[in-house]
Amino acid sequence: MSNYYRALNEDFGNNTESGKTMKKDKQFCCDECGGDHIEWQVWADEYDVVSDGDGTRDVWCDDCEEHHKSVLKDDYKKKTDTEPTHAEIMQYIENNPVGPGGYTNSGTPTDETYEDAIRELQTNKGE
Repeated sequence: MSNYYRALNEDFGNNTESGKTMKKDKQFCCDECGGDHIEWQVWADEYDVVSDGDGTRDVWCDDCEEHHKSVLKDDYKKKTDTEPTHAEIMQYIENNPVGPGGYTNSGTPTDETYEDAIRELQTNKGE
């Protein structure tokens, strides 16, 4: 292994001499689920200069098995501290039933009912 790649691997926490991988704490996660099993697609030129191509910074999330954006874990935590989870929203709707117009023919809440529950939960968290 060349010195360049040895240094690159050591920068990423891989101990190439012992064959052991020592992972540093991950700083980024999926902005949808918060999982940190994400992969970036990048372009590299012949000098190993890496760019992100079109600049969208989409990642593949192995947890969601979909493409999403990446965010810093701290930012995701701040977001989820104020945004209710799907389970919290559904529990709120179940505990605070709405009239027949608040549900679709299949019995799921309408988008308006769902958004109203989010707003109400966010108001309650802010108090």
